[in-house]
Amino acid sequence: MTSLPEHIIELACSRMSVSARARYRRELSADLASLPGHDRWRFALLVLVASPRLRGVVDPDSPHGSCLVGYHSWGRALTEDGGRFVQCVRCHKLAKDTWWGTSLIGPYSQWYPGT
Repeated sequence: MTSLPEHIIELACSRMSVSARARYRRELSADLASLPGHDRWRFALLVLVASPRLRGVVDPDSPHGSCLVGYHSWGRALTEDGGRFVQCVRCHKLAKDTWWGTSLIGPYSQWYPGT
C-alpha cells in the first residue's frame, strides 16, 4: 500500500511529459524513501508546490499553469529584423490571438507606450 506522501509525488509528476514523468517519479520517490516519517510529508508538499516550476524546466515547451487558464504575462519582443510584437513571456502566445486586437496600433499603446 502506498502512503499519502507517495501519492503527492505521483500528483506532482503527473503534469510532466511522459519521458520526464517516469524519471522524476523514480528519483523523487527514492529521495522520499530515504527520509524519516515527518520529513516525508514536508518533502512531498514542497515537491508539489514546486512542481509547476520543475515542469517548466524539464518541459520548456509546456504551458505555464496560469497561462492554461488565460492569465498571461504580456511583454514586448523583437523580431530578427527589429519589428516589435507582444507575446506572453511564459508560454509565448502571440497577443494577436487574444480578444483585444491583431496589431500594435490602437489598444496596445495604452499598456506599452511608444509602440
